[in-house]
Amino acid sequence: MSLRFSLPLGGHSENAVAPADLGAAGAQSSFLSMVNADQLYFCGYYAAGASGNGPVLVVEAASDAAGTGASAVALSEIWTKVGSGEWTRVPAVDRQSTVASYDTDAVGGDDEALEFIIRIHDGDLAEGKTHVRINNAAAGGNRTGYVHAVSDQRSYAGKNSPAL
Repeated sequence: MSLRFSLPLGGHSENAVAPADLGAAGAQSSFLSMVNADQLYFCGYYAAGASGNGPVLVVEAASDAAGTGASAVALSEIWTKVGSGEWTRVPAVDRQSTVASYDTDAVGGDDEALEFIIRIHDGDLAEGKTHVRINNAAAGGNRTGYVHAVSDQRSYAGKNSPAL
């Protein structure tokens, strides 16, 4: 199965959440700037764990890197791959049917290795919000993994304009 989008060739890439126990609540990235980005992808991996221990993922937006006025972003595009299966878009999550969080236990085979991609478009952010972070909002434990952020830089962002 082919993905219905391609990861960006330009822009910026950085480790958002270093390899750690991502089943623990509070494992989160710092706030990353989307000032000069059209979209940002959070790409993550969770190792296999016990059934029912998948974290709940929340993407938060704020008006600066310090997290001022942080609030949840409505998620409209989530892709997952369980074990050695195929990449699948999470059903019933789109621009008309957004979700505030994503419970990774909702994916079949929650005790298997899980890869995910959450795409955030600049239009998903509320007025005045320019920075985003990913947050593991609920504890699960014993589920190691990491999250990487990849941005797609605007075509005419101008001089001295880092994407993240």
